[in-house]
Amino acid sequence: MLLPDNIKQWLNERGISDGAIITNNLSWNGSQIVIPIYNPDGIFLFNKYRRNPFGPDDVPKYKYDPGTTTQLFNAHKIVDAPFIIIVEGELDVLRLESVGLWAVSSTGGAGSFKDEWLPIFTGKNIFICYDNDDAGMKGATKLLTKLPARLVIIPRQEGIKDITDYLQKPEHRLSSLLLAAESYPILSEPVPEFKYIKDVKAQTKKYKYFLEQLLVKERNAKNAGEPFAHFDYIRQLLLNTIENLNREIRKMRYFKHPASDGSGKNGITEEDIRQAKEVPIETLYSGSLRKQGNRAVGLCPFHDETSASFVIYLQQNHFFCFGCSAKTDAIDFVMRRDGCKFHEAVKTLLNK
Repeated sequence: MLLPDNIKQWLNERGISDGAIITNNLSWNGSQIVIPIYNPDGIFLFNKYRRNPFGPDDVPKYKYDPGTTTQLFNAHKIVDAPFIIIVEGELDVLRLESVGLWAVSSTGGAGSFKDEWLPIFTGKNIFICYDNDDAGMKGATKLLTKLPARLVIIPRQEGIKDITDYLQKPEHRLSSLLLAAESYPILSEPVPEFKYIKDVKAQTKKYKYFLEQLLVKERNAKNAGEPFAHFDYIRQLLLNTIENLNREIRKMRYFKHPASDGSGKNGITEEDIRQAKEVPIETLYSGSLRKQGNRAVGLCPFHDETSASFVIYLQQNHFFCFGCSAKTDAIDFVMRRDGCKFHEAVKTLLNK
């Protein structure tokens, strides 16, 4: 069914062109805007529904066809795009597409970006332009740990939440936001495997130096009346990573004095440690896990979140959280869960 005139006018007033409406096959089901979702090959998957903007607001803003999974909206259009702007919603994508820009969004919202989409962005210039609320900032900074992207900050002003709101004002220019966007490559760099404690300390020093630089940037932004809330989210990611490195140092110090065949240090042996590491992490996890090949995905038990970012790599029996950077093996899992020391975690795993 064609869009009613008032709905089409509402979309136009939000900067979405007739061309974008037609090429993306937007339609009307009698009470909602119908947004078709396609896979990266352009094959139709399901419909997402946006409530009537002139109807009651006590109903969900978006609904989906039954049995759907989160997809990357507009992925089939960005294969040859030199740069891509990742936004939070489908209508934001269409707003940018209306002015000739390449954009995508996750149909599941700010915190639902999937690792399986990462290869799509290889070799491209990437901008992350999520909403300026708490969920948007968390989702954007979390995504910075996966992609070497530039972070676009939408100023927190009355009536402005997303990029579409921002562009409603004639004096606002997207080019200004893109020019001001900063990259934080340290967040997406993989933390290497360390052989020596001095190497871990050097890496920790690197993160601490970046933290100091971040504080200077935040202070300057405050003094200049510029957006600064995002610095707090980036700082928390860095602090989590530093804590992980400190844990690594404590473990390496323990292994500098290997246990003997007897009772060993603190009553555990090298064999105890080996066996403790082999305890399947999925048996220690108390929530619901979703299997994806050789991985299991669920909500992180170490920080509050609404979308799953905790991954257990079943073959290696290791875990990693893309939200708080918690990682490693079964021993580290128990140390975090129970707030205990290394040898205590080993004993817990072995029921000693």
